[in-house]
Amino acid sequence: MTTTARAVDSRELVRRSFGAIERPGSEDPAELVHPDFRNWEAVGPIADLRGPEALTVAIEMLRRAFSELRYEVLALVAERDLVAVRTLMHGVHTGPMRELPATGKPFAQSQSHWFRIDGGLIAEHWATRDDLGFLHQIGLAPGARVGVDQGH
Repeated sequence: MTTTARAVDSRELVRRSFGAIERPGSEDPAELVHPDFRNWEAVGPIADLRGPEALTVAIEMLRRAFSELRYEVLALVAERDLVAVRTLMHGVHTGPMRELPATGKPFAQSQSHWFRIDGGLIAEHWATRDDLGFLHQIGLAPGARVGVDQGH
């Protein structure tokens, strides 16, 4: 397989992984992620999960917390075994997310995702998200204090 063909396959694989989150049941997690898949973004009790179960649990958690969930892919680059994606995750915060109570507010969160591909499957996932911007949009962050006179 050529490098170009692999990059195209990797891009499609990653796009399918976002589709699996948007449309639960549309993809078999075992056909997307490696049996030893690790989601480095996971926290708490699910952080130790591996393989398709790790993806399945992450999808369930996101779907419980957010309705109207969709990913807008702004940029996607693949080279060798890595795929980098810049997205906006859109949704409505309609369920609890970790310790955050549901707010019913819409949001668009900027995110960057990195995927390592092994044997035609996603082996690892990392993400960086604008959590502070998300918290401001759903009304759970304190007001910005930059440039505010604190009386000192």
